Amino acid sequence: MQTSLFDKGGKKRKKGDDPIMAVLPKASPGKYLRQAILDLRAEVEDGVSCQCCGKLCKVYKRKLHYEMAAFLVAMVRVHGVTGDWVDIRKLRIRGKPYQRGDYAYLQHWGFLKHKPNDTDSSVRDSGFWMPTKKGIMFVKNQISAVSHVHTYNNRVVGQSKKLVSIRKALGSKFSLEELMAGKE
Repeated sequence: MQTSLFDKGGKKRKKGDDPIMAVLPKASPGKYLRQAILDLRAEVEDGVSCQCCGKLCKVYKRKLHYEMAAFLVAMVRVHGVTGDWVDIRKLRIRGKPYQRGDYAYLQHWGFLKHKPNDTDSSVRDSGFWMPTKKGIMFVKNQISAVSHVHTYNNRVVGQSKKLVSIRKALGSKFSLEELMAGKE
């Protein structure tokens, strides 16, 4: 079961309750722009091109899947040894580098934080990450997490009601004990 971000029929919720409207233009736009915003708002859940700029506007439903969970376990394991930022380019899962870029979505659950790149302007990011206290607690099976987050423009605007444990997120693909022991 998931929390609906929108009232049925695309009708606007109470002014302060709508996370999508919070990220759309706040100025008092002219009649055409105001209508374009309302039209976009009515269809953003499924995806729509903005009438003003042509950008695809969509609410994405991101799942906390087994590969992301395995990455987080490996991150917590390495961080537990070093106590410092972890270079994800050196992180291994089952002896191989983690190839997918979706680990960054773990920020939406509050499980990871990213070290800003203050040294090299020729690259976009530092490549160093660290699990948060919440991420460590999730891996240690002390808390559960929502199974999905809903994002718009890289901001969380909703979440599912369904909770998962680290074991449920890993599924049958990975063993929590083997990942924590580095035997992945």
